[in-house]
Amino acid sequence: MLTLVALSVSAPVLSQQKETSLVIYGAKNPEMFPQWYVWELALHSLRNISNDVRIQKQIGVTGEELKLLVDEVQTFNKIREKTGRELEQARTAAIAQGQKEDQIRDATHVVNLSYRYKILEGRQRIIDRLPPTHFARLRVWIDQVIKGTTVRLSGRALRDFQQPW
Repeated sequence: MLTLVALSVSAPVLSQQKETSLVIYGAKNPEMFPQWYVWELALHSLRNISNDVRIQKQIGVTGEELKLLVDEVQTFNKIREKTGRELEQARTAAIAQGQKEDQIRDATHVVNLSYRYKILEGRQRIIDRLPPTHFARLRVWIDQVIKGTTVRLSGRALRDFQQPW
């Protein structure tokens, strides 16, 4: 089969190299999600845990354990908001300095890696303070959340996503 593509004279030259892409289906391959993403999704999904009795019962938390999770969710939300501001500041500063797009992405990538690390620190606090039986139930709940998740990535976004933190 022959495919013809018409390009205008002002169009940039297209690379012959095909961009790598990936679709991760949580129901089929949950192990392909990096841990920072699993816990980002979990903490985001737990945002209403203080009022959601259904989630509390599924995980089996009450009292101090519930307070721990609520505190971690609040910490996560603050970190996420702060990271958003830091990303905007890094991008604005890089643009003001006349940096090229690759340099701008590199500057914001450092902020994103720090964000991921902070998510994993939160995960560790939960592991350290939640009783093993409740942590196991939390992991079962998180696995259910992941099963309903699909992520489509390509190019630089794919490379960045796969980095551990």
